[in-house]
Amino acid sequence: MKNSDNLLAIYLMIGALVCANATGQPYTSAMVSGDAYAGSYSQSNSDSANGSTSGDFSSGYSQWNSRAQANSMFGFNSLYAQTSYAYAVGYGNPSYGNSPSASASYTFDWSTGGGSQSGTIINVNLGLGGSLNGEYVGSFSFVYGTQYNMQSLMIVNSSFPYTSGQANSIWDDTFTFSGQPNGTVGTAMFTISLAGSIFEQDTQYSEGGMNFDQVTLTANFDNGAALSSIDLPPDTTIEASSGTIYGTPEPSTFALIAVGLGGIWLYRSRRKSSSIFHKSV
Repeated sequence: MKNSDNLLAIYLMIGALVCANATGQPYTSAMVSGDAYAGSYSQSNSDSANGSTSGDFSSGYSQWNSRAQANSMFGFNSLYAQTSYAYAVGYGNPSYGNSPSASASYTFDWSTGGGSQSGTIINVNLGLGGSLNGEYVGSFSFVYGTQYNMQSLMIVNSSFPYTSGQANSIWDDTFTFSGQPNGTVGTAMFTISLAGSIFEQDTQYSEGGMNFDQVTLTANFDNGAALSSIDLPPDTTIEASSGTIYGTPEPSTFALIAVGLGGIWLYRSRRKSSSIFHKSV
């Protein structure tokens, strides 16, 4: 239920911002590849991919696996990448698991029509052993009446020599700020909640009468990046292709919205055997 609770909170926050059917323009891709001496594999998919290969060498028996998954919707990026390398104990370590690497990056960018002007509002990068669990705020100086393309992009990668997994999650939308005469300059504050980690795990298992040592790299951003609030000047709204977006409500108003919607969701969820928000990776 942890993922369900996290996603519920995200949807409540986004729901308080958007008054229309906000679908945005999502795009996802998941890619895995392997090129070990025993063979090769490559797969690309719009949401998930996985592959594996194994080899019996004079120096030992080795296995490689990789998988990746990506999802996105307006205001939300979710993605996952994992690779593993294993070798048979007692047969020598061929050292193909040396130099593992993993990374994650998130950017929230803007550009004007035709890309004549562009900039970055939020930029975060993470390496192996790192984690994110908090809010990142970026300011954006805009001109009323000008059309902007806003893009939220997250990428995760994990790899060993001969195998890798990568996932991309993107949503973008066209924003026009309204509420003041065209040409007036204003400032908006975007808050992105980021949650995820990149870690290494050592395990053992048995197969075919042999014992294996396995190292697994995981970049898990299943609850990755959520647009949690937009602070706008007074009387300002955003006309987007996904609907009209208002600034963050006053704290008391937001609390009432969250409590009300949360109560409805809990009532309905108890009448169902499974939650519509549940998702396994």
